[in-house]
Amino acid sequence: MLVFNEIYQVIIYVLYSFLAPIITSGGGFLVSNALTFTGVGLIVAAGMTSSYFLVNGIIVVVTFWKDIIWDEVRQILPLAAVGSIFGALFLSQINPIILLVLMLYFALSFLYKGVIKDEQTKKESKLSVWTMSLLSGFLAGTALPGGGLRNSYLLSKGYTIPQMHGTTNFIGAIVWSLKLIILLEASVLNLQNFKAVLIAIPFLVLSNFLLKKGLLN
Repeated sequence: MLVFNEIYQVIIYVLYSFLAPIITSGGGFLVSNALTFTGVGLIVAAGMTSSYFLVNGIIVVVTFWKDIIWDEVRQILPLAAVGSIFGALFLSQINPIILLVLMLYFALSFLYKGVIKDEQTKKESKLSVWTMSLLSGFLAGTALPGGGLRNSYLLSKGYTIPQMHGTTNFIGAIVWSLKLIILLEASVLNLQNFKAVLIAIPFLVLSNFLLKKGLLN
């Protein structure tokens, strides 16, 4: 029988799955901090958040498989994977207060660049692509999903919303998997931490089905 904390976690995952198409960055900050109300602590919550992003990311990949831009995957994924490994190792050792400060900084930075500051679309240089890839992976390895950076980059190149969703989540699914493996090996997480996200799967499938219908019709 589910305890209150697990019910709360399921509700948070389901609610965010419907908000995710609207909130294209800073989602890890929202979900991680909501999960800390269960008393698991910020670092464990950051790991649990990645279990949500992994499961939801796999569903998004299946939903938007035909829209994935494989050239971008080949360009971004290697450095994003390296960044994720370093980020997860960093997360397993970091002080929660320092983690919170970093999360606040990046969440506010994404909000400023993506919502408040109306930047003109510009072509990315190779160096900026490499920097974006490594940083997005590092953020995914710590406490933020890293998708905001990838989404901004992909949209700046003129890709459609379905192409953005499919491509960024394919990359994300791999880097989040690497993070979770490291956190499980370091005993930061255990299999019990994934119970709520498994229960939420039917709702995640529904939200992504509705997302696809809304984008393509």
